[in-house]
Amino acid sequence: MPHVVVDISAHGFGHLAQTASVLNALPSAGLALSIRSAAPEAVLRERIRHPFTLIPYEQDTGMIMHDALRVDAARTFAWYEAFHANYAARREQAMRDLAQLQPDLLYAMCLI
Repeated sequence: MPHVVVDISAHGFGHLAQTASVLNALPSAGLALSIRSAAPEAVLRERIRHPFTLIPYEQDTGMIMHDALRVDAARTFAWYEAFHANYAARREQAMRDLAQLQPDLLYAMCLI
């Protein structure tokens, strides 16, 4: 049974909408699906039709927002500064986490 690990950003639901469309097009028979996301589980299950295991996970926060249209640049900068202060350790942990899951395929929606 192929194991697919899917990383979905929790920054808004645009990446979820795009990713769900791809996942829902896959045949569900014989597919083990692990979703890593900080998005609300109810929202993920509403949009992704296949059974999946949810792994609460936030690799990247994206932009921190004041509201739907205004970026909180100061808080975003502070978050990324702290994130990169120990980036090497974070990268190593991310590699261990992924190796432990032993996926056949990793699907990740890029923020760029």
